[in-house]
Amino acid sequence: LHEGNAEVISDIDSFVSRFGAVRQEEDPLLAFCQKIPALSEVVAQFGDLVYEYELEGLVEIKNLKVYPL
Repeated sequence: LHEGNAEVISDIDSFVSRFGAVRQEEDPLLAFCQKIPALSEVVAQFGDLVYEYELEGLVEIKNLKVYPL
C-alpha cells in the first residue's frame, strides 16, 4: 500500500462495477408465484420446473400453495 502497488477497497460495489454489471432478468415462474398461486396452477403453466425450484430453495410448497423465497 505504501509504495502504491496495491489499493484499498473501501466500497466493494464501486470496485466490482469496474468489471461489468450483473443483469437481473425477471424469472417468469418466480414472478407468477408472487401472487401465491395454487400448486396446480403453477404445475399447469410450468410443469415439473416448480419442483426443481423447490429443491433449489427458490420457492416453498406449503398447503398446496407456492410461495417465493
